[in-house]
Amino acid sequence: MEHKKIVILTLLLAGSSAWADVVFKADFESGTSANIGTITYNAGYNVQLGVTGGPDATLGNGVLYADPTDGGAAATDITLTPTGAVSLTGGQSAKVSLDFAIRRTNGATKSHYVTGYDSSDNIIFQFVLGELDEFGNGASDRQRPGYADSAGAYSFAGQIDSGVVPGSYWFGNDGTSADFDPSKDAHFDISVTSTGWSVYNLKADGSTFGQTTTLATYDGGTYSELAYVSVTGESSSAGGYFDNLTIEAIPEPATLGLVIAMGGGILWIRRMFMV
Repeated sequence: MEHKKIVILTLLLAGSSAWADVVFKADFESGTSANIGTITYNAGYNVQLGVTGGPDATLGNGVLYADPTDGGAAATDITLTPTGAVSLTGGQSAKVSLDFAIRRTNGATKSHYVTGYDSSDNIIFQFVLGELDEFGNGASDRQRPGYADSAGAYSFAGQIDSGVVPGSYWFGNDGTSADFDPSKDAHFDISVTSTGWSVYNLKADGSTFGQTTTLATYDGGTYSELAYVSVTGESSSAGGYFDNLTIEAIPEPATLGLVIAMGGGILWIRRMFMV
């Protein structure tokens, strides 16, 4: 009977290794350090734990409050380094997730970027939280998500929920820092493969906002790994709240199918041997 238990345990361990592996996590429940992996902040940048309240669906009670205008002069610059580079070969992929709300200062540039790199510091993808003429259309493109490639920055027009205007759901009120509204937050999942990436988005009220079509990598190239991710801002006049930052390694679909089949096999073994 002991031998049968060992066989089952071996199968369980083999199957568990094929599921998504969290290689970076920072939930800011007890401090500004990462739970898994390493998080770093640029010099002169003020970070501290914040507490939010209200009915928002994504930001938790313990969040990172990052405000360059409060005790620091540097723009947002946060680097997320996983325990190891995520392989993008053989059908494997990565998922980068984050919740945030950006504090606005009237008249200041507020654009923020989520950028993925390989180990040679080549940009794989760049997600843009556009503000103030980021996409070339002046005020008509305020507070719009988008992306950048080596030729410039673009809104998600035609790629995310056609006909729906994003609006100001991740920015606080346009005024002083005291006007920041932490309930205006959003959740984003960024899926990254060797040749492209896509974004899935939830609004602050928990409703699905959209899923992009697959976008090419930053320079149209093919990449074998995602080594780290940065969250940066254009101006020292805008900061915000960040929470639930994660990077996951996702196995190829065929491997997931094998795990499901293995799970069925484990149940069959348990029934056969009455363990």
